[in-house]
Amino acid sequence: MCRPTKMKYPTWTANTVATLSLSFLLSGCIDGELPWKKKGADPSSAPVEEPVAFVSVYQASPGVSNADLVIDGETVNSSPLNYGQQEKYMRIPSGNKTLTLSLSGHDVAALPIALVKETQYSIFVVGDAEPSFMVMPVTYDNITPGYIRITFLNLSPDAPDVNLVEDVSNTVLFEKMSFKEAPDFVEIPAQSSYDLTIRSAADNSILVQIPAKRLYAGWNYTVMLRGYHAQSADPSVALAAEILSEVQR
Repeated sequence: MCRPTKMKYPTWTANTVATLSLSFLLSGCIDGELPWKKKGADPSSAPVEEPVAFVSVYQASPGVSNADLVIDGETVNSSPLNYGQQEKYMRIPSGNKTLTLSLSGHDVAALPIALVKETQYSIFVVGDAEPSFMVMPVTYDNITPGYIRITFLNLSPDAPDVNLVEDVSNTVLFEKMSFKEAPDFVEIPAQSSYDLTIRSAADNSILVQIPAKRLYAGWNYTVMLRGYHAQSADPSVALAAEILSEVQR
């Protein structure tokens, strides 16, 4: 008695289907070119990439919690921003925009801004009971080889004017910085370790000592003083310093 021959059928997997689908999609290409690159094809059929700026936001207001950054009516942060949190660079369509700070659905601050394409922006939420925005464009043009670019922000709403000092050489890098003052970046040589201290401009007393940190050539760094200078029952909002590193996108 003859047994029917068992036929072997190909095994179809998701990868197989995806591969075949891609093969059919590209079968009309000439010499591996995509359809909109064919000779005589309409250039307008090519995908158009929308020009964007790169925006980060840092929540430096000790009196604010559960904040949202809204740009032209759209919330852009992935989760509510609490004090000390940062939303890393987001791709935002360039052009004239309105930044709004929203707390539990209530707008508490607004700022018009023109976002230039392919430009990086660092946005800081600052203040206390009445928060506001600070906006800093970040540039990398012509950094001297072997150097870094550094700036310093006093974002403590009740701290006195302060100096940022490099301890080893006792060099004052930034002097008498007041709340929300935004100095230009300055260049200093990159080196394996920097010891930085934030001191009162009035009496040179130490407010915050920053642990030694390596600063890499070609990078931008923002040293930031935040929190309350006055004693607080909540240690999470006590005076503190942080160094933010910025690399070109």
